[in-house]
Amino acid sequence: MSELGPVRFSHLKQYGRSAMHGRYARTQPDKPPTDAMQLGSAVDALLFGHRKVYGFEGKVRRGKEWDAYQEEHQDGIILTQTAFYKARNMADALKSCKVAEPYLQGAYQETILFNWNGINCRATPDVKGDGFLTELKTSMSSDHNRFQWQSRSMGYHAQMRMQNLACKDMAQDCY
Repeated sequence: MSELGPVRFSHLKQYGRSAMHGRYARTQPDKPPTDAMQLGSAVDALLFGHRKVYGFEGKVRRGKEWDAYQEEHQDGIILTQTAFYKARNMADALKSCKVAEPYLQGAYQETILFNWNGINCRATPDVKGDGFLTELKTSMSSDHNRFQWQSRSMGYHAQMRMQNLACKDMAQDCY
């Protein structure tokens, strides 16, 4: 059997269900991103400028017009026009927020390979700053009670801990 790649947080979530779920997750190719994941990736790309983001103006995402648009814009993330405006507004809000500004300063999305308890792991914080980590998340609601519930159910706290372990392995405490 071939060597499995490094463990990512998404794998750990599956190991939380069972060892077989985790192993299965590590042997499968990544699933196509959901619309919510694409929106988050688009906000990220607009904020950090590492990838282009396009808004498709067509009425449906199928057919010859859609196929031609996809072919022409392979270098970026394609959203519906509505989702594109939403992503751009979210990125613009972050860029103009004085509270967020210092937490967006640092190394953007550097993948860190590290060893944790004899297991090869991988983490990619959105921002690795001087003494801090920033992980950006999009959400259905900015209501703190709803986001608090969502963040617990998605395991965001555990993801941040894994990123912290990655930084500590590099002898750079980020937390």
